[in-house]
Amino acid sequence: MIDSKSDHPAILDSIKQLGFYSDCLENAHWSDPESIIDEALATQLVKTAEILSPSRAITARELELWCKHMIPAWNKSAGWMKTALVNWYAEMQEEGLVPSGENPMAAFVKDGLNSSQTKQLGGAHDA
Repeated sequence: MIDSKSDHPAILDSIKQLGFYSDCLENAHWSDPESIIDEALATQLVKTAEILSPSRAITARELELWCKHMIPAWNKSAGWMKTALVNWYAEMQEEGLVPSGENPMAAFVKDGLNSSQTKQLGGAHDA
C-alpha cells in the first residue's frame, strides 16, 4: 500500500473524490457519487478503514507527534515517508502511548499487511 511503485494511494484518492463530489470529467461527462459507489464498494472501503484504523481514541499528543514526523516528509520520497512513519510510531512507544516492543510500523513498511489483516479484507489485498 505504501510501496512507491504502488498505485493504491492514487486509486483510493480517486475513489474518494468520485464518492464525495460531482464533477465534470472528460467529454462533459458528469460524475455522480451515487452511481459510482455501490454498496459492495462502500462495504469494502469501510472494512479496510476498520482494519487499518485504531479502535481507540487518539490523543492530542499522538496527533502532535504525527505532525512532527509526517508533515516534513509529506509528498517527499517514499523512503522518507516510510522512515517518518516508523519514527512516529517509535516515539509513540517511547512516550508510552502505544505498547512497547517490536515496532509494527516497521514491519508494515517492510512487509505490508500481515496475513490476518489480509484475511480480514477477504484475501483481496495484493500489496
